[in-house]
Amino acid sequence: MAVGKGQYVWAFNLQGATDMFRSYLGTEFWDLLRHPPRGTTINLVRAERSDRWDGESMQELAAAAKASEHDGGRDGGVTKELILESAGHWVHTDNPKGLVNLMAPSLAELS
Repeated sequence: MAVGKGQYVWAFNLQGATDMFRSYLGTEFWDLLRHPPRGTTINLVRAERSDRWDGESMQELAAAAKASEHDGGRDGGVTKELILESAGHWVHTDNPKGLVNLMAPSLAELS
């Protein structure tokens, strides 16, 4: 929160943090991954050592990627799973160079 020109006071909104975390827990994107909007490519970076993906989620992700790849984007977009080696949950600190190399081709398509 701004107090004066160039002065700030640190404030922590516990209720806001709680609300954001509950929203995170209640949000799921499987339908979007299974049926991306037409002309859209979703590149999902998954860290090789991440503990956030259980076996069922891994199967769902593989099925979503295969289904959208199989139809060639006719019914929507394509979901691609990009696996970042030697990385846990914090991909940008665990393997920053690998992350850049993994994402570079997709980012180049945007320019």
